[in-house]
Amino acid sequence: MASKKSRPRAKEKACDRAIQKTLAYRAAFNYPLSKYQLYTFLITKKKFDEKFFKKSLRRLVKKDHIKAKNGKYYLPSVRPVSWKLRDKYSRELLKESRLAVKMLKVIPWIKMLAVSGAVAANNASKDDDIDIFIITQKNRLYTTRFFTFLILKIIDKYAQGKKQERKFCCNLLVDETNIKWQKDKQNIYIAHEVVSIHPLIERDEIYFKFLRANSWALRYFKNFHVILPKRFSNKDAPQSKFIDMVEDILRIVQLKYMAKKKTTEVTERDFIHFNK
Repeated sequence: MASKKSRPRAKEKACDRAIQKTLAYRAAFNYPLSKYQLYTFLITKKKFDEKFFKKSLRRLVKKDHIKAKNGKYYLPSVRPVSWKLRDKYSRELLKESRLAVKMLKVIPWIKMLAVSGAVAANNASKDDDIDIFIITQKNRLYTTRFFTFLILKIIDKYAQGKKQERKFCCNLLVDETNIKWQKDKQNIYIAHEVVSIHPLIERDEIYFKFLRANSWALRYFKNFHVILPKRFSNKDAPQSKFIDMVEDILRIVQLKYMAKKKTTEVTERDFIHFNK
């Protein structure tokens, strides 16, 4: 039976490992984390209270197991990018996206439009594109994609080919009936994407429905605190037979067009993913 002294020590080691593991994950992007970011997105299956976490953080810095500079933390082997600069660029890109988002909001079939990737992670470079994740109304995926493309193309905000700087990259669209990630794709990378998305348009509590459907991701981030509603309203939007017909036509046309250039892209009736 474990002694009373060994139990707190085991907890300390577990917290230390979680901090180092989280910083090791972010080391792939040379990105340092603020204390708040590190605590919120701590890769751990066991929740640690903030006071205990801060104590562990101070201990690791003192032992030189991790580095701290200007309130940002990283591994000793990492040459970190400028947190302040990446924060500035991420905010600029979000600010620039306001007009596009306002125009896209008129598309009634968008249930959620969220920023993902580097901008959502507060790690954008000056000329990054803006990764967008869209959840659409049932049976309106290809209609939504068509009008999204049309609006962004008109205002010159659609990322295409080599012209992607500071434009919208719509690389992931899903139907509201297919918001749970496939089991064989449930990993730490996708889990991080799930908890870090930043909704800009949200209707019918779909963001919380998305988190509920992907609760597996929250197991990786026990410190990520979100209160999910116990019940959701499940009112189906009225379906128009004419729009159903438009959806079928647009799906056939788009799939035929994409088939010519298709490599690793996933294009299903209720799921489109352009892998980057």
